[in-house]
Amino acid sequence: MFRMSKRVRSGSFCSIGYPFDDLFLKRGLEFLRGLELPWAYQKELEDSLEMLEFINGKEKEQNKVIEKLCQESEEAALLMSIPGIDYHNALLIMSEIGDVNRFATGTKFCGHCGLVPTVHISDKTVRYGRMMAGGNKWLGWVFIEAAHIGRRKSLRFSRLYERIKVKRGPQVAVGAVAREMAVVIFYILEYGKPFRDAKW
Repeated sequence: MFRMSKRVRSGSFCSIGYPFDDLFLKRGLEFLRGLELPWAYQKELEDSLEMLEFINGKEKEQNKVIEKLCQESEEAALLMSIPGIDYHNALLIMSEIGDVNRFATGTKFCGHCGLVPTVHISDKTVRYGRMMAGGNKWLGWVFIEAAHIGRRKSLRFSRLYERIKVKRGPQVAVGAVAREMAVVIFYILEYGKPFRDAKW
């Protein structure tokens, strides 16, 4: 497909202006389909749009498969009781965890997810640094992503986020929410009980 020019940020696509933030959403795609270009560019555009339509169709098919798999799983239903965990996240977490009983505690599980920070201790202070290396990168990623949503939709996670944010900043606060979410998931799967949010 066309190369994005350096002027794309100002609304230019191959020297053709467009009023959209994203060319690949509905209005942008309609715009692209309506373009009339020199024949070689037109052919390349049409082929690219056809390929994009095929990929989008396959994505929808796979999303239905993922949704069906989660609907058939009691564990997935438990995971999706947590704000921030959707079908995709639930299936990823399940596939990466395997049997949750192989972890002795929620803290051990957090370590496996790469969500335990390094600790630096001096005579008078205890300072927490970056997450320890060596954890499961997919679980670490999915919990951080879910934490961004969970801290907006869950009172429990929101309170934790705001408390840590004041002291340590937003990035550390998101990490704290991700760790809390991982611990919650560990016990939800261990005891087979859905998530219960905090109350006012």
